[in-house]
Amino acid sequence: MTEKKLTRRQVLKVAGATALGGLAVSAIGGIPRIALAQEKAAIVPKVDGVIEKGEYAHTLHNKATGMDLHWSIVEDRIYFGLHSPGKGWLSLGLSPKEGKDTDMEDAELTMGYVKDGKTYLEVDFAPTPDAHQAVKSVKGDIISFAGSKDAQGTTLEFERLLVTKGEHTKPIVKGVMTALLAYADKDDFTTYHDPQHRNKFQVNFFAPGEGS
Repeated sequence: MTEKKLTRRQVLKVAGATALGGLAVSAIGGIPRIALAQEKAAIVPKVDGVIEKGEYAHTLHNKATGMDLHWSIVEDRIYFGLHSPGKGWLSLGLSPKEGKDTDMEDAELTMGYVKDGKTYLEVDFAPTPDAHQAVKSVKGDIISFAGSKDAQGTTLEFERLLVTKGEHTKPIVKGVMTALLAYADKDDFTTYHDPQHRNKFQVNFFAPGEGS
C-alpha cells in the first residue's frame, strides 16, 4: 500500500469527548481492564503521521509496552493514532476473544511501518493463537493512513470504518472489546516482536471510562 493522506477536515462534535480523566487498572480473567485518560477534541484528527496534543478525544498509555493509543469516533468512522518507542513496525489488534494474554487467535491486526519517508500499512488476520497472514482485500475499510519516524520512535495514524466490509476485519462495536498492541524494530511485516513488546487488554472505544 502507498501512503494516503486525509483531505477532509472539518469542525464536528466528537462523540464521547470528555475532560482529562484519571487512570485505573484492574484485572479480569488475567487481562487488564484500563480506565483511560481522555482528552477533549473539537475537530476531526488530521491523518498526517503527527499526533498533536488534544488532537484525539481519547488517549491510553500502555505501560507494558510503552506504546500510546489515541482515537476519536466521528460519525461512521474511527481515527486511530499509535506511537511506539521502536524503530520498526507497530500494530493495533482487535479481537472478540478474551483468552490468554498471549492469544491473538481470530484477531484483526492493523500493522504499519515507515521506511525512507514512506508509510506502509497492512491488515492481517490471525487464524491461530501465534500466526497471522495478510487479509486479501480491505478496500473501503481503511480510508487513509500516514506515519513518521524520529528519535522518539514511530507513529502511525489511520482512519477506518466503524463497521468494516472485509471478511476477516472486525467492526468497532459498543461495549468492551479486546485490543492488542505490539511493535518491533524492523521495517517489515514479518519480524517477530520481543515478548515485552506486546500486550493485550480490554477497552470500550465508545465509553472508555465504563467497565474498561
